[in-house]
Amino acid sequence: MHNYISYDLAKSFDYLYDGQVVRANHNTKECQGKSNSLQVTRRGNDLFIYCHRCTISRYFKNYFGPYQKNDINVSSNTLPTITLPKDFNRRMGEWPKECYEFLNKVELDEDAINDLNIGYSPTKRRLIFSLWNKYGLSVLLTRRIFEDDKAPKWVTYKNKNNPDYSFILGRNTEVISITEDVISAYKLSSYTCSYPLLTNNITPSKLVYISNNFLRAIVWLDNDNIKVRKNSFKIASKLELLGVKVKIIQDQIDPKNVSYLQLDTKMDNLIRDLLHGTRTT
Repeated sequence: MHNYISYDLAKSFDYLYDGQVVRANHNTKECQGKSNSLQVTRRGNDLFIYCHRCTISRYFKNYFGPYQKNDINVSSNTLPTITLPKDFNRRMGEWPKECYEFLNKVELDEDAINDLNIGYSPTKRRLIFSLWNKYGLSVLLTRRIFEDDKAPKWVTYKNKNNPDYSFILGRNTEVISITEDVISAYKLSSYTCSYPLLTNNITPSKLVYISNNFLRAIVWLDNDNIKVRKNSFKIASKLELLGVKVKIIQDQIDPKNVSYLQLDTKMDNLIRDLLHGTRTT
C-alpha cells in the first residue's frame, strides 16, 4: 500500500485557526518520520499537510467549509501507474560516492536529502527524485551520476492518471517560486514554496493551480538561451492576468547552481519586495 495522507489524519487538526501552522509526527509504516516531520497549515478554509521526511502531501480544498466529497474519495482513475523502484534506498551510507559528489555540488546536505526523500536505485544506477500530491506519487525522476551511463541526464516518468503534483512546501507559504528543474525547486523551498515545471513552459492546469493557491510568485528558469527567457516573460504575463504579482529572475544561471550564501540575500530582497514593496539595500 502506498504512503498516503488520509482524511482521518486531517481530522486530527480540526482545531486549527486561520493562518496557524503546526508540526506533528508522521510515524507511519511507510514513512517512520522523525518527530515533527509533518507540517500542517490552515489558510482560510483550506488545509495543507506535508511531510518533510517522505515529501508526501495532501491539499484539502475548503476543508473547513462545506463538505467536499470529491476531495475526500479517491476515484479509480487516480490509481498510480508508476511506483518507486523496489530497490529504492534512502540509506546514504550505502550509496556510491558519485551520489555524494553530485549532491554536494548543488549543496543538498543530509538534512535536505532526508526531508526531500531522495534515494538511490542500485538497479538503475541513478539517484531517485519524486513529486507527490494528495493521491500519491505523480512524477518519478532519475538522475545520471556515472560517466558510463549513456541514458539522458534526467529521465522522467509521469503518472498519466495523476499528472498534476502539489507544490513543495517552503519556509514562506505566501510566495511560490517557479523553476525549471526539481533540484532548483528543492533549493528555493528553503525560502518559499516552490513548483518545478520540469520544462520551460507551463500548462493551463498548472497556471490555474498556482493562481488558485498563491497571489505572489517568482519565476526563475534556466535562462541559458533566448527562448527560455521569452518563456519566463510569457509565464509571468499569464500569471499576472490571473491576479498574481510576479517577479522574474533573468540571471543566466538556474538556482541549483547558485550558492545558498548568494541566495540568502537575493531571495530575502525578492520576498520583501513581493510582500511589502520594500527591499534591503
